[in-house]
Amino acid sequence: MKIELQDIALLSVFHICLSCDIFLDVEWIPRDENHYADYLSEIFDYDDWGVSRHIFTYFSSLWGPFTCDRFADSMNRKVEFFNSKYFTLDYSGVDVFAYDWSGHNNWLVPPVYLISKCLNHMQLCRARGTLVISKSKSALFCPILVDRYYRQV
Repeated sequence: MKIELQDIALLSVFHICLSCDIFLDVEWIPRDENHYADYLSEIFDYDDWGVSRHIFTYFSSLWGPFTCDRFADSMNRKVEFFNSKYFTLDYSGVDVFAYDWSGHNNWLVPPVYLISKCLNHMQLCRARGTLVISKSKSALFCPILVDRYYRQV
């Protein structure tokens, strides 16, 4: 509905097709005949959040440099090497848990529902990294953190 955004989208698609040698045969379908695409356009990803660049720079000065951003996309990645939930430009892999994290200093900003799985995968891989989580004492991952903390003390 916004002409400026439509122009940006068309130009971006054009450049991607040109650089990847892709040919598109485009066909317009009226909205009332395209229910599935209309449904997909209304989905909002509540887990799509990140950390600002200055916060990342601060943590990087403490515990970096980080070599892999494990829960990122091409728009919010903080380092060159990153894993994405979906196919995206320049990604290093999809399905973050399919990889061994041990060879990297990992930057981890997972969706809340994946924090426990992330902690378990870090332990499995004997990985190191910085995990950024939301502050919530009632969250399901808190017992995992507390248990691991007291085992180390």
